[in-house]
Amino acid sequence: MSHRVLITGHREIGAGTRAWVESEIRKLFKKLLKTKDVYIYSGLSQGVEITCAKQAIEVGIPVLGCIPYEDFNYKFPSYDMQMYREVIPKLEFLKIVDKKGSYECYRKRTLYLVHQSSSLAGFWDKKEEYTGSYFSLFLRTWKGRGYEVYHYNPISKTSISSVS
Repeated sequence: MSHRVLITGHREIGAGTRAWVESEIRKLFKKLLKTKDVYIYSGLSQGVEITCAKQAIEVGIPVLGCIPYEDFNYKFPSYDMQMYREVIPKLEFLKIVDKKGSYECYRKRTLYLVHQSSSLAGFWDKKEEYTGSYFSLFLRTWKGRGYEVYHYNPISKTSISSVS
């Protein structure tokens, strides 16, 4: 059985936080690589998601991406845009939800990624907003489904692992 990990997280991260994210994700990937058939699912947003997708590809873990619309990356900062351009051609699979951006295509992307994955690595600062890293499904969909959840807080630089 495959281990399908959805990675979600902060869009804007500074150099110090990015280094911490990269360190934590290397530890997670090392653990996951002991499992057969590991796949990473990603929404490929700037910051944490594109950073983790790039790292997964570098260590040989297939990445399956889903973006909400075709020109999704047009507002990325240059560093993340460069990573995005490197990652896209190396994806195992890319799903594009819609041609144009809308709230609905973001919702559909989230639902697709959640339903495809079996565990979640969330880089989330515990802000309870119904967008972004709160992931509208982080506390709702994952609770009680027996999925392994890796929670990383980039503000306090702490991590925990649990089964919901």
